[in-house]
Amino acid sequence: MTVTTRAVAALVAVVWLSSAAGCGSTTEGKPVEATGTSTTDPDEPAGLFDPCTEISDDLLRQMGVDPATESSGISGVEFEDWKICHWIAPWYALTIYSSSRTIDEIRTNSTVTAFREVRVAQREALEYHTKSDRPPDDCFVGIAVPGGIVEIQIMAKYLEPKLEEPCVVAERDVEILDDILPN
Repeated sequence: MTVTTRAVAALVAVVWLSSAAGCGSTTEGKPVEATGTSTTDPDEPAGLFDPCTEISDDLLRQMGVDPATESSGISGVEFEDWKICHWIAPWYALTIYSSSRTIDEIRTNSTVTAFREVRVAQREALEYHTKSDRPPDDCFVGIAVPGGIVEIQIMAKYLEPKLEEPCVVAERDVEILDDILPN
């Protein structure tokens, strides 16, 4: 990932995470230092899907991303009450967020727009984009799971031509992950 693409992805994610605190939730996304290893912290939300540990390299390859590009958190920063993992594909970046937030909280988030109800892999989902003055170059698909939500974000790289619409890729990724996502 180029420095510019990584910086933009980090900025979008930080804005996205920081706006979650204003969505009526009592949980704040306070950053904590990344350790590179999983912990058994008793304060960690129970049952939160961890994309970095629960998605196999084979599934990542099916999704079109390089497993070796994995990074946890946002630019190495972990956030309390969130599990975030990021990978790179030739023309886009994939980020998967897991939190205790709800679909209703997403609807009230002022940093996203263009909500659309979709059904992906027999799951009700919400599709949306980062609010911008430009045509969208990203797509989120949020899926309600027990205890929260899993969000798949596809963000096109700025200097690479889009080979598909980001929402098409995000929906396909949900289908690939369906068997391992919490029910």
